[in-house]
Amino acid sequence: MKSVLSLVSLVALTGTLAGALALGDDGKKETAAAPSAEETVGSLDPSAFGMFEGRWEGMVNGNHVEEHWSAARGPSIIGMFRWCNSAKGDAPLVFELLSITKEADGVSLRVKHFSSALEAWKSEPAPPRLFYNEKESARTVALFEDKEGSGLGLKSCRYETDGETLTIVVSFAEKKDEAPREALKFELKKVK
Repeated sequence: MKSVLSLVSLVALTGTLAGALALGDDGKKETAAAPSAEETVGSLDPSAFGMFEGRWEGMVNGNHVEEHWSAARGPSIIGMFRWCNSAKGDAPLVFELLSITKEADGVSLRVKHFSSALEAWKSEPAPPRLFYNEKESARTVALFEDKEGSGLGLKSCRYETDGETLTIVVSFAEKKDEAPREALKFELKKVK
């Protein structure tokens, strides 16, 4: 009985909060103000990033990898990456959530890593921000670089496609007193 009352109280509170947010202090319904010109950054150019859209799969060192990208919508595209250990029944090794977003200071790629239990990596308190390099990119190539020195170890991510294959090269920043880390290269085929 106590849990039913708690649930009823929670539903009532949620309804009250929703009503309060929809109405102003005087009880009249308010409409949201249109964003200012400074808040509006426009839409991503689909011709620049449409190459990502879809599902891509491949093998890296005998392990299955896949990446999915949504279509551009407004100022963003969202992606998902999964790397599985084929020797252990395709148990997931790592998950990533990726976003490409047009912001006031440029287009950014952000990557957030998760364990197989969907726990965020502790070594990565914030997603690294890589900036789109327009000079080095073309209609079938997109290069994102760490211009701010995030300290999280990524130097750049380069995407290239011919429409059937998506090649991703992840380069790492050099660290003092450590041997340079070899770039990761993924060649994924488009799944139709």
